[in-house]
Amino acid sequence: MALCGSINARDNDPLHRDEQRAWYDVLRDFIPIIEGLKPTIRLFAGDLIWCSLNPDNPSEVSRFEEILKGKSIGWKIEVRKDPNPFSARIIIDGRWDGNPEEARKLLEDIYKKWPKGEKVKFIVTCGGFMQFDWPESISRQDVGDNKNPNSEVMEILIKEAEKRARYVLSQGLDEKLRELTDYITLGVDSYKEKVSITKTTSVNLISS
Repeated sequence: MALCGSINARDNDPLHRDEQRAWYDVLRDFIPIIEGLKPTIRLFAGDLIWCSLNPDNPSEVSRFEEILKGKSIGWKIEVRKDPNPFSARIIIDGRWDGNPEEARKLLEDIYKKWPKGEKVKFIVTCGGFMQFDWPESISRQDVGDNKNPNSEVMEILIKEAEKRARYVLSQGLDEKLRELTDYITLGVDSYKEKVSITKTTSVNLISS
């Protein structure tokens, strides 16, 4: 629900398209109850190219099952701590697609691995830690040049990035992170061509 609110997708062509899709969603929720099946699970299309998974590959089947259970997979978290740390850096060793749902899950897992009783002034994420899609109404040509971009277009893009940032910090994660730091930066990309999986995440707590 939080992700749907963050994306806030609309489709008015034809005019009843949103209502039609909502009705189909109602049927998907009711059919398992009527037929005695397990509940419907919704998957975010931006998480993975689902049709690329091979049902004959046991490791990919296992990966899909873990996703259905809502478990974070594909990363190992290492914590390196200096004495009396002032700031912390989150370093991802491996490729990362900036998916907001995975970014939120990773921060949740970092919270669980964080050294007890330690709090720093800043937590700094890597560039492209989270990604957002451009509204369809905006093309790259609309932005203008890098030095003097179109201010109105930039304001729209900033709002889109803010919506995704608020989603990443939703579901009580912002309150959890207050226990660890006074400030956190979220590196944002607007587009990544390749979808990939991270290998190792390092959290470095630095003295200065």
